[in-house]
Amino acid sequence: MRVDDKKPTIIGQMRSFAGKHWAKLSGLVTSFVMLAMLMDPVISGDGHYYFGMIRGFATHGSPALTEDVAAFVQGQTGRTLGQATFTTADGSVFGIHFFFYSLLCVPAYWLLDMLGMDTLKAFQLTNAFMISAALLYVRHAIELKPFS
Repeated sequence: MRVDDKKPTIIGQMRSFAGKHWAKLSGLVTSFVMLAMLMDPVISGDGHYYFGMIRGFATHGSPALTEDVAAFVQGQTGRTLGQATFTTADGSVFGIHFFFYSLLCVPAYWLLDMLGMDTLKAFQLTNAFMISAALLYVRHAIELKPFS
């Protein structure tokens, strides 16, 4: 098989798509980010636990809910961390929730903190980027395999 006969890789196809539609893509991402930044953050359910894990990862690289994390979360959300936790043999306290989403939110948390903005918006900013990425993927997939 010659090199020219190879099918383009998904990365190559996505670069080609992004190159053709960069203005639309940037407008879409910018719209979602602006919407996320204009909305007031709403912490509901166990959101304060997820926020605590974000703070833990951002400050000490662990989802552990230390006393300083708990105090920070209470100051930001008005809610205490207590019932939905477990304590390990070494005395560390963790939330009972899976930490991956909180870990995904850490870059947004750092960015907002660096800009002096409300770090509770880390959820919204992360969601804006994930929704944008999902829509871009769907748009790309539709362009690759159009409906007949």
